[in-house]
Amino acid sequence: MGGKEQLGDYTTEEICESFIKPYTEEKQESFCDMLRRDGTFGYEAKANVFVSHAWLDKFVDVVNALADNYGPEESFWIDIFSVNQHIVTAKDFNWWNSTFKSAIGEIGNTVLVMAPWNDPPLNRAWCIYEIYCTIDTKSKFDVAVTKMDKKALLLFSKTRGIECMDFFLFRFHGQYETFDPEDYENFIEVANKIGFSQFNKVVIDAFQGWMMSLIFEQIKEDEKNDVLNPFLISLVADFHEAQDDLKLAEERWLECLKLTKNQSGDSLFVSLTALARLSKQYFNQGYLDKAKELLTNTLEQLPEGIDDEHPLLPLLQGYCSRESIASTEENHANILFLTGNFAKVYEKLGNFEAAEKLYLSSLERCKLHLGENVEETLSLMN
Repeated sequence: MGGKEQLGDYTTEEICESFIKPYTEEKQESFCDMLRRDGTFGYEAKANVFVSHAWLDKFVDVVNALADNYGPEESFWIDIFSVNQHIVTAKDFNWWNSTFKSAIGEIGNTVLVMAPWNDPPLNRAWCIYEIYCTIDTKSKFDVAVTKMDKKALLLFSKTRGIECMDFFLFRFHGQYETFDPEDYENFIEVANKIGFSQFNKVVIDAFQGWMMSLIFEQIKEDEKNDVLNPFLISLVADFHEAQDDLKLAEERWLECLKLTKNQSGDSLFVSLTALARLSKQYFNQGYLDKAKELLTNTLEQLPEGIDDEHPLLPLLQGYCSRESIASTEENHANILFLTGNFAKVYEKLGNFEAAEKLYLSSLERCKLHLGENVEETLSLMN
């Protein structure tokens, strides 16, 4: 084919149409079968890495990602070479759930290629199914990006923190796409029989596991150089919180606060997030004094001009929701303080009507249950 430089910006699809199919047209066979028939050296090597990738990615980028992560001793199973591209027949659920899944399990190692890193194939239906089969057969799962893309991904993580994981998962949730539109129904049938909730959970856990291993590796390197990044620490705290490991989450959020103390700009966002997440955690655990102190600090540090798109608002709004209040005694002084103080957020948004209603509601409850001369009531009256 003339080497990588001759392939330019060809996508995998274009490589298949421009090279693979013409070379194999006469015998109507796969590229690998053609190599076997010609006695090409090395053909008999057994594949030990199954490559999951999107056909719309540049093929050279896919190759570079594999080259940057694997040595010459590896043998890859890549669909455009291993599958006969002249025979396209629809496969039923039993084939996908047995023959195909068994083949992935036999290889024992799957790599998802992200080329580029910021356009991962997490919305590509069959890539997602390949990840599911990998985990279900207890095979190894990994992700490959080029060295340059790995640096870009880590830089993104160091400047976006908890938004980083949301960026990737947004591409996944319910947005399944297939290269061939007619193949979409086949995928939906397979996923539906597995169960979408179980299917999605397995795939998300696998990708998050890889992503966090990358972050942990970077933090370990940063610790050696004594240059911890608060955004990366917030990612870890968020991960532990999602895993319901609240002790580790608390330790990491407190570490974020230590790293961002007296800082402004982007670091202030990390600090505010840590304050808000910790206060919610304490609130749910019944540590109301701690929750009160941290939420007060959060509200005091909210920047002027905050708008209703600010990512902290959904978290703060949870404090005055009926679900949050119902978890503890509604008339407890700290609960009244928390719900009353949230009016300040509405006030900063310029939603004065909502702020007034919340102020007046909290004030009446404070008068009724605590009296008119206690600190919480006087604070709201002022």
